[in-house]
Amino acid sequence: NTSSFQRCNSVNFLPDLHTKNKYLSFEELGRVLAVLSEHYPDHIHTKRAFPVKVFKTGSPNLIVTEPSDVLGTVLSLYMQDSTLPLPTMEEVLICSKYTTDEDVTLLWRRAVCDPNFTRIFCLVHAERLSYHVSDKVLQSLKKITQGQSEYRLVIVCSSEDEQRSHILSKLHAFRRQFTMQSVFKCAEYLRHHFTSATDETARMQACASAIDVEKANVRIVTSQRSGMGKSLFIKRMAQALQCTDQHQPHLVSIPIHGPLVTADTVMELLKLHLCVQFSIFHFDIASDVVWQVDTILFSLLILKSLTDSHGQLWRCHNSNILAVEVTIPSHKDDSKQVTPMKCTLQFLDMLPSFKCVGPQESGKQEHIKKISLCFVQL
Repeated sequence: NTSSFQRCNSVNFLPDLHTKNKYLSFEELGRVLAVLSEHYPDHIHTKRAFPVKVFKTGSPNLIVTEPSDVLGTVLSLYMQDSTLPLPTMEEVLICSKYTTDEDVTLLWRRAVCDPNFTRIFCLVHAERLSYHVSDKVLQSLKKITQGQSEYRLVIVCSSEDEQRSHILSKLHAFRRQFTMQSVFKCAEYLRHHFTSATDETARMQACASAIDVEKANVRIVTSQRSGMGKSLFIKRMAQALQCTDQHQPHLVSIPIHGPLVTADTVMELLKLHLCVQFSIFHFDIASDVVWQVDTILFSLLILKSLTDSHGQLWRCHNSNILAVEVTIPSHKDDSKQVTPMKCTLQFLDMLPSFKCVGPQESGKQEHIKKISLCFVQL
């Protein structure tokens, strides 16, 4: 769409592109894509480490793991060389019941056509695909990969629905044993990248994460009860950012509540802020939907993008900071939510976080610190 392109073309890299038509022509679209490829080249110049003792190139590699370990396993794939960037949306596709066979087929094609085969392509939660979609993507996988021997493809699934999954039963012969890294190592890996990305961006432009205590571009703010000051904490981050720049928007609030949370519902709010820079995106997650947001948060915080079922795409600008406000209950009353809640909580444990506590607990913590200090002095 011409108007959408012109609205987001803040760098004005095609000043001579003037069209009265509602849509770009194929020639104009080709010029736009050519310039974009020059301005934003593929940042994976070094080949990602692919554990050949576990996986096989030129073949699909299936990993089946515990539901709570799925996202950690995906991260572990890309942790083989921590100097390389975090995985991107081009490399990772997280499936849902809305995922189409075209979405998955495009991932197959990217894997087979990857220049120099430097990247690892990963299909996540393939067990969530319908029987019809699974059957189609298995056919396309066989056709597209025929005669190809260098692509690197991993399929990560949850063991929860293993017996009912069509794609798991068909790919059983390609199953591999791969162990997820510890939550602590995953957390260190993410902390390194959330802060090093800030340093790299800061050398080129202003960066909102400069106001974070660890200079991280992702911050989780938690408490076990509501009313503990989480929103106030994020508002003060925005005030600190306001002091550094008086001309930019600084706080974008995205409330995430039920009864059902999908990429579509979040995209409805995010698409209003496509070109926002140097700001704090505040994702306020209601406590009754925490168990639904693990894969959405992975897309937003790790892949730095989100795609809905209509193909609309939101990407986070490098100058922004993503702050997530979430109340984590100390107990779960609904047994149906225990497994998905565990998935979300384990993922949150890997992210830079700040816990808000009440006055009584805060006083206890200060008392413990004083006692510890006395023992150190003795």
